[in-house]
Amino acid sequence: MVNHIKLLLSTFKGFLFFAAFIFIAIFTIENINGRFWLHDFKVYYSASSALLNGAKVYGVPFGLETGFFKYSPLVLFIFVPYTFFSFAVASVIHFLVISICTVCTIIVIQKIIENYFPNNTTHRKNTLLSISLICVAIHLVRELHLGNVNIILLLILTIGLLLLIKSRLLMAGIFIGFAMVVKPYFLLLLIPLLFHKKTKAFYGIAISWFISFLIPFLFLGFTKSVNLHKEWIEAMQQHSTYLTSNHTIQSLFQTYIYPYSINIAIVVGIVFIFYILTFILRHKNIIETELSKTKTLIIDYLVFIAIIPNLVITDTEHFLLSLPLIMLGLNFLFIKSSYIKLFIFIILIFFFGANSSDFLGNELSDRVEVLGLLGISNLGIIFYAIYIYIFEKKVFN
Repeated sequence: MVNHIKLLLSTFKGFLFFAAFIFIAIFTIENINGRFWLHDFKVYYSASSALLNGAKVYGVPFGLETGFFKYSPLVLFIFVPYTFFSFAVASVIHFLVISICTVCTIIVIQKIIENYFPNNTTHRKNTLLSISLICVAIHLVRELHLGNVNIILLLILTIGLLLLIKSRLLMAGIFIGFAMVVKPYFLLLLIPLLFHKKTKAFYGIAISWFISFLIPFLFLGFTKSVNLHKEWIEAMQQHSTYLTSNHTIQSLFQTYIYPYSINIAIVVGIVFIFYILTFILRHKNIIETELSKTKTLIIDYLVFIAIIPNLVITDTEHFLLSLPLIMLGLNFLFIKSSYIKLFIFIILIFFFGANSSDFLGNELSDRVEVLGLLGISNLGIIFYAIYIYIFEKKVFN
């Protein structure tokens, strides 16, 4: 284990130094500008404190007007250790946790790509990983500024994928199930698990859900725990009433095609049908081997993670979930020189990760936001990954 860690540190030394510089710079600038607020973390921290003090947790804003706690009761217990510190100290700890999880996520994703896309390896790993960090920098800054948990969950899901690949399905399910408990829209991952016959992982998911319900009962008793879970369900139902997004498929459809809103069930149905069609196409075009099955599982799993912010109304930092597909695209470009594909990728990344008032100015930045170009570029990144996997067989197979 120690030797393995030393090898990783040696292999990714350049990236680790670059990442450390970036995180230290963000931390310093946030504090100099008086913007080290971590509003989302304050919600978790305050809600956990409220639980300990017997106060109301759901339906009351913590900090901002939209600072409602909307996660499962289990999350309250996970954040309780932070309450042993002052909010100022806990914020620094959480910032550090997010930073470490970001680095670990990028390294784990790269190891998966190297191990299961063997024709797609590159010796310029540190450069590739550093560019990957730059591609998501805008969303990462917002994640750190708010103190959210998306990158932590992405690491958990990435570990879950690694366990799936290694056929440790029960443990994989436990990791994936935990992410589902925190943010139930990850239930979408049940689709690729089902299609790839990883149904044994469902037992692990069930264990995670059982534990998530059991822990509050053990500490709070039956009545209070039941009430908390009821309030949690109500909080999730109300979530979309105080948030808006220009980047969902529904919103994009309404902006560019049809001026009236469409039901989310129709959108999910279209995505599901598209998945079935691409699933059939890939099986038709790729010779079935254990390695090809594993690659297809990886692509499907990562696509379903990446498309979530296009399906649900949420904050823009959730587009960090596309990081694995961005890294897949970068690995492809580092191996195969294609000016056309490089140009397309740069355009997609520009609209994905460059919308900042500091870069574009307030007026243009607002316009880019209203047009939903982040959502469009995210869909483009998803299609880009699917395309190069299906049609660039010499590189990806």
